[in-house]
Amino acid sequence: MRVLIIGSTGFVGRSIVEELSKENIDIVAIVRERTLHTKADIVEQLKRNVKTSIEVARSLDKHELTNIFRNTNPDTIIFSAGIIRGKREDFEYVHIKLPSIIMDSIRSSDIDPLYIHVSSTGASNFQIDERPLPEEKKHCEHMDKLPTIYEKSKCIGEKVVVEKSMEHGIRYVILRPNIIVGRLNRHREWINIIKLAKLGIKMNFDGVTNILDAEDLAKLIHHIMSTERGVNDYYHVASPHNIYIYRISEIALDVVGRKAIISLGPLFAKFLRAFVMDEMMKRMLEFLNKDSRISIDKLIGKTGYSKDRFKDPESSMREMFMSILNRSTK
Repeated sequence: MRVLIIGSTGFVGRSIVEELSKENIDIVAIVRERTLHTKADIVEQLKRNVKTSIEVARSLDKHELTNIFRNTNPDTIIFSAGIIRGKREDFEYVHIKLPSIIMDSIRSSDIDPLYIHVSSTGASNFQIDERPLPEEKKHCEHMDKLPTIYEKSKCIGEKVVVEKSMEHGIRYVILRPNIIVGRLNRHREWINIIKLAKLGIKMNFDGVTNILDAEDLAKLIHHIMSTERGVNDYYHVASPHNIYIYRISEIALDVVGRKAIISLGPLFAKFLRAFVMDEMMKRMLEFLNKDSRISIDKLIGKTGYSKDRFKDPESSMREMFMSILNRSTK
């Protein structure tokens, strides 16, 4: 089996490469030419993986991708590229235009892969009250109500995938992970929690969620690739086990070896939202005191994946915080 990954130098893509490397799978990682310099250390790690070959892309246009697809002939193409910050045009390119180019390139290359699109629950409709949140009955019917360009671009990108798949006869699976954690995660929000923990500050918020370990996401992708169950549909993906926001903060405190001397409650998050300019940070603060759990019943029912295979969320959080701490002390 051969898998081609677009977004292989990002946190999610690297986690997928690492996990699939344990299987009898040949991996083709597309790396943009500029990334050879901006993420040289990550590219070197990919090169050291004996099961991974690198395809350098200059423009990621249709002509270039068609040639790469035709020459590598992958059984599965995984799209894991994504951004959470940037200009409007950046979101539109990564989340909308690039998937469109990929779908057209698959068609013009005359190959027949399964296309797996890693999206986000940012595309989901959290304005309804039902929890755990199920997938909407009509795909992205709520798109106009989504408050940020990140969320809207994720939903539009999914619609592009569905429409192009139907047009070109491409088998697809769209995965909407909830909050993704893992050893390779270096997002500033998690780093900031560790910084607060070092100061003895606890986030005493009442919100509850179900996270997803990147390792679990990779294992699920391997299952879908191997069985092709549940194709031509979209799914929420997360651990079936809940975790409270205050518990995440307690784990961070334990990892750094500090006791809480200051407790930040719900009013602090509300106060902070009034001053934060970063759109994504403001949106995240909104969920600290809410129930953001998603349902994975549809995923389990249609793909046959077992709930028992997901890691314990507290173990995942501890592992990630340990990794961040170890990296910061080097």
